[in-house]
Amino acid sequence: MQYVAGRATGGAIFEAASGALVRWSPVLVGLGVFAFSTAGLDLGPIPADAKHGWLLAGCAMCGAVAGLARWWLWPLFVLAPIALVGVLLWPPVVVAAFYAGYRLRGRRLVAFGAAAVAVEAASALVNQLIGGYRAVWGSVSNTLLEVIVFVALPMVLGLWLVARRGLLDELRDRADRAEREQAARAEAARSTERARIAREMHDVVAHRVSLMVLHAGAIEVTATDGEVTAEAALIRTTGRAALTDLRAVLGVLRTRTGESGTSPQPGLAELPALVEQSRSAGVPVTLHVEAASAGAPGTVQRTAYRVVQEALTNVHKHAGRVPTAVRVAVAAGALTVEVRNEPPGEPVEPAVSGRLGLAGLRERVALLGGECRAGADPDGGFTVSAVLPVPAGTAAA
Repeated sequence: MQYVAGRATGGAIFEAASGALVRWSPVLVGLGVFAFSTAGLDLGPIPADAKHGWLLAGCAMCGAVAGLARWWLWPLFVLAPIALVGVLLWPPVVVAAFYAGYRLRGRRLVAFGAAAVAVEAASALVNQLIGGYRAVWGSVSNTLLEVIVFVALPMVLGLWLVARRGLLDELRDRADRAEREQAARAEAARSTERARIAREMHDVVAHRVSLMVLHAGAIEVTATDGEVTAEAALIRTTGRAALTDLRAVLGVLRTRTGESGTSPQPGLAELPALVEQSRSAGVPVTLHVEAASAGAPGTVQRTAYRVVQEALTNVHKHAGRVPTAVRVAVAAGALTVEVRNEPPGEPVEPAVSGRLGLAGLRERVALLGGECRAGADPDGGFTVSAVLPVPAGTAAA
């Protein structure tokens, strides 16, 4: 705990120091330019009495425009060439080159680079004309060194800082976006699980309790024994209270799913409407459901409906408007679902697919102890089939 607290404290101190440095950087830059400019005055053939006059004022002006360069660049860009050519003051040139790399882009940056090289060439020419110690500064080797040290390196530093700041901003945005997406995925998973639990409770538990209440009411009406009638009434009243509580729980579970707390999930009875949607989209679908299938449990019917739904969705995405046959039958104690589509008559543009639909379908079928298969047929068609066990003595829920 002390280590974590120490890291937090160190991070706060670093952030505070960084913020102060950023706020005071114009002042520090201005003072630095003034200090380095005045330190270089002794290199020139300048009368001693003049150093305390207009030259010091010029150095102060260079420091001022360098400090204000964060907001106004053009005074620095104008004064830096004059200072370099006139009295060999290089600090304003360094600051100007840095801000050019930091602020300028494209043609403007190229134009600045060309202008800086031209200014260095002009300074070398003036140095040669003046002669003396300035002739040494105006040599070719010294001029090339000045271009590298006073122009190129500060520009590269400015470009690097901009690129680094952009990279840090991008990484920060990615981290924020990843955190938001993770939170959204977690919330979606919670909502999905809540909805699934609510569906199962409604379709199975609520149905069974409703049957219990109904039978208790029938016993209450037909029983001749007063004690039996009272017990049946108690069972009916308790069952109704349980249904009320169950509906309240379902409402809580579905609060954030956008679904009705009492709406049942689709089963085999809703297959005609599902098929009609595909027909409306131009897919010729035939449907055959054996009457005995209606006796399958609710969970089996809901899974069969999802199998057909996913299979028809894949037909829309990957095969187009091809003849498709849907068959639902009961045989050997199992509900069999088969969806087969003919091969496409013409090439179909591939659709974007997450390849998760069939995988989720297999998992859903496996939960019921069934088997789901999906694959291409020899003639080029595609078949999705599922075998769902139907426990003996069960009825639709």
